[in-house]
Amino acid sequence: MIPVFDLTLWQVVLRVIGGLIAISLFGAALSWMFRLMGDSGPHYDGRSKPNPATQISWIAMVGVVLVRFGWAKPLDVDPKKLHGGAIGAVIAVLGAMAVLVLLGNLALWASAYAVTLFPPPFGLNIQNILTTLAPICAATAVINLIPLPPFAGGYVLKAVAPAVYRRMPPAWIIGAALIALFYVGRGLGLNGLLQSLASLLLPGRL
Repeated sequence: MIPVFDLTLWQVVLRVIGGLIAISLFGAALSWMFRLMGDSGPHYDGRSKPNPATQISWIAMVGVVLVRFGWAKPLDVDPKKLHGGAIGAVIAVLGAMAVLVLLGNLALWASAYAVTLFPPPFGLNIQNILTTLAPICAATAVINLIPLPPFAGGYVLKAVAPAVYRRMPPAWIIGAALIALFYVGRGLGLNGLLQSLASLLLPGRL
């Protein structure tokens, strides 16, 4: 066990791998959705590719390891360019979340076949990665509904109330505070509540 974290080294490795996959694809999906809704800025900034170096911040990876959720690095989105303004932001965010939920369900489905398709011990390792990836995808989709930066819902706030958005604390502080809240609040069932909500997005068990 790793002291304080109550995680084995293998669990940490699995969550890091799952986080790299989930958040990289989520960030790229957000960029493509915003481009579809009229703002190509993030695309030209190189955010349409699932490159972990451009999509993931270290604090988000800490969240993935500790509480199994994260977020993509903030995109430079101009709500004025979006078709429908705030509605366009909502559509873009929900579309990217749908990609994340689809990824989680595909991972859960594929995990059942990993052991039979690949020789040991690779099959078991792949199954472990997939079963770790699925809840990370689902929990990340749920937590990104929060209408605050750095979460995807923050783009809706930026479109609806730009003045309020500009007065928000730095995104990393909000993200770190939420990670701490869910980690410290494990005894109060906060993380369990999040995982229960996330399980509604997956047909199988988390």
